[in-house]
Amino acid sequence: MINLRHGGFENLHRKPPYNSIMRYGDPGQFPGIDTNCNNNGDAVFTFSQGMRAPLNENVLNENIGVCDNIPFDWTGNGMIQNPVSVSINGDALLGNLLDSPDWGSLILNFRAAGSGWGNN
Repeated sequence: MINLRHGGFENLHRKPPYNSIMRYGDPGQFPGIDTNCNNNGDAVFTFSQGMRAPLNENVLNENIGVCDNIPFDWTGNGMIQNPVSVSINGDALLGNLLDSPDWGSLILNFRAAGSGWGNN
């Protein structure tokens, strides 16, 4: 157990502002985290620092994307529009997607399974 969920502090998957290998979907986990704000994994495997701004799926600004004001087509229609309302994490609900600082939440327990350590 490392004390993290796949949405950081919550079990909400595919959150673009949550830039961690704990995140399900691209980027995250196997492709690594996004290091240049294009929402693609860049083969860097680390946890979120919690520095990305929240994204409100009700009023997404495609001109600013996920970070550093790099445009991103959230609707996938080939145009940059503002505002757009779309579920960008695929759960069909519209809400606020938040980053989460992973490093302060990590609990690393390197005890061997079945060793009897920590049974108290």
